[in-house]
Amino acid sequence: MVSVVSGDSLGIEMIISDPRTNYIDNIKLADIAAPSTVTAEGKAAKAYAVSLLKNKTVYLDIDDNLSQCRNQWGQLICLVYLMDERYQPIWPPVNRLMVDSSHAVLDEDTGNEFNASHWWQQPPLPLSVEMRDQLKVILEPSLPPCSQISLLRLCRRRIQTMSAFSKREGHPEAIA
Repeated sequence: MVSVVSGDSLGIEMIISDPRTNYIDNIKLADIAAPSTVTAEGKAAKAYAVSLLKNKTVYLDIDDNLSQCRNQWGQLICLVYLMDERYQPIWPPVNRLMVDSSHAVLDEDTGNEFNASHWWQQPPLPLSVEMRDQLKVILEPSLPPCSQISLLRLCRRRIQTMSAFSKREGHPEAIA
């Protein structure tokens, strides 16, 4: 997770490449609507999203029904899941957590593949072993300590650059 733009919009950095995404991309949480960040409710929704997502690796379920998987503003439409220590998505999706906490409301879009009523049912099957192993290789540090420090510095610079970009693009409250 790179930044929280609002209660239902995020900036992300992809760890595993996907032909539908860019390395740095914007997403819209599917089937929910959070208040505008110019309102007190919108600021609270954003703060709640930050509390859930700050410094977290997330799993994205990207909508396959829309052309290019994006809305009219170029955002990927996704269900977002936190991940556990075994790199499995944690049920329920963040989209539902935003609704359950009253920081967003359901805004069902029949044009996407998701059905929000499923968020209150039993969780789906976990990730395949192959996908989990791929995530484990990418996310678990295997570099010597000095290389990890260099990588950490590189990541901090990348986050600072993303934060500056967000401010320049009209998102002055973007959090890195």
